[in-house]
Amino acid sequence: MTGEVDGDDERVAIEAIRGEKTLSQLGSQFKVHPIQIAKWRKAALEQLPELFVDGHARKASGEVDNDALYEEIGRLKVELDWLKKKSACSIDEMRALVDWEHPEISIRRQCEPLGLNRSGLYYKPARAARAADERY
Repeated sequence: MTGEVDGDDERVAIEAIRGEKTLSQLGSQFKVHPIQIAKWRKAALEQLPELFVDGHARKASGEVDNDALYEEIGRLKVELDWLKKKSACSIDEMRALVDWEHPEISIRRQCEPLGLNRSGLYYKPARAARAADERY
């Protein structure tokens, strides 16, 4: 006599909560064992108070995600504004665009949109190579 109700367990639980029919009558009507109907009714009654909570408990967990997202949006906006101000063609000009003491954007994050390797920022050509270049 225990059968699947195919998604109608909510309807059976509501009928059981109404109390217009006994569990045996509902079991015969929906072809479900009365003990299963009693479990569904109990679960529905236990979860019912959560539906009418004012929402503060639910919003607290969602605010954490929103705060992280707003922080990310703000950081990306600052980086985009910085990049719009700085546009160059040669590698030397792009190296000059890196702001070593920027309070919000790390050197690594500045190098990414410019297409620079961070290690290339620290490169200083040797004097001998520079002198040879000047001769020719």
